[in-house]
Formats: sequence, structure tokens, C-alpha cells
Amino acid sequence: VTFYKSVNQLPDFQDYSMSDRTYRYFKGSPLFCFGHGLSYTTFEYGKFKLSTSSYRGGQLMAYFTLTNTGDRKGSEIAQVYVMNPKGNYLRPEKELREFVKVSLEVGESRTITISLNERSFSLYDTDRAEFIVPSGQYKILIGASLHDIRLDQDIEVEGVPYDRDDTKRLSEYMSMGNAESPEVSKKQFEILYG
Repeated sequence: VTFYKSVNQLPDFQDYSMSDRTYRYFKGSPLFCFGHGLSYTTFEYGKFKLSTSSYRGGQLMAYFTLTNTGDRKGSEIAQVYVMNPKGNYLRPEKELREFVKVSLEVGESRTITISLNERSFSLYDTDRAEFIVPSGQYKILIGASLHDIRLDQDIEVEGVPYDRDDTKRLSEYMSMGNAESPEVSKKQFEILYG
């Protein structure tokens, strides 16, 4: 859940675009971001490694160390986000793809292994009526919350060429301000929400 600082950060109730809604599309600075949590101790993330620098499908393993650097036992929920490549199609900049809760004693360090797969990079293509993995330069992000990323690494994903241009297909819709209430056709709705 994202906690906004003010209702002024929220778009108009009748604006059905996803712009500035949910952690995936919100561009502002929230009071508490998605994944925010408090602990009685501190944790250090380190030694980040991916099983490959170029992904073509199957399992992608992400390895990192998590160390309790505080003065008491504690638990941390390490979160793995995928930063999607830039494109003219509607897609969140970052998406939560995995998380793991780890309990560590004072000074304890552990190597954490996270498994990602095709679903971690996929989007639903309404024209093809299936999930696809667009080719491009992605980034794997690991941290304590969406705004507390501690580790990151680029990865080239070899999927399918994807050049859908939503800025053209939805130009009227995308140019409207938040106060306007657009008439959205069934096709536009499918493009927007799958």
C-alpha cells in the first residue's frame, strides 16, 4: 500500500487512467511508499549477482547477501522489483516481482537466492491475447522498499520485438488532463487494462 501525503496527490475520481495511481504509476513523493516497513534493527544488502547477464527464458537466479548490522535479532522483507525498458506502450516503470522474509540474529549474514522467470518480464498484449516478454534492457532492483533500493543490476532480455505505440493508439486519451472525464471505447479500455 502507498500512503500519500495529501489527497491533493490523487488524480480526479473520474479520471480512469492509471497515472499517479498505485506504486506502479505514482510519480510523486508519498508519505510511506509501497513496501515501507519499520524494524528495531538495521540490515545491509551486498554481493549482488545474477546467474546470467543476458536472459532468454527459463529461470533467472538472483543472489545477494543480507546482514543484520543492528544490535538485536530482526526480520527483513527483501523486495525484488523489475524496472521495465522505456517504450511507447503503457507499462509501469517498476513492478514488484518477488519478495522474501528473512530473520537474522545480530551480526548474522546469509546468502539469499531469488528465482525469476518469464512472468517477471512479461506483459499482456491485448492484440495477441497473450502474455509476451518484450526484448530490451531491464534492471533488477533489490531493496527494503520501492524507494529504498539497495542493489541493482542491468540485464538484457531477449524476448519478442515489441513496437506497439500507445501514444498514437490512445493519443486523445493520453493528452487529456486529470480533470477531464474521457469517453473510452471498448478497444481503448482493452489497451489500457488488458
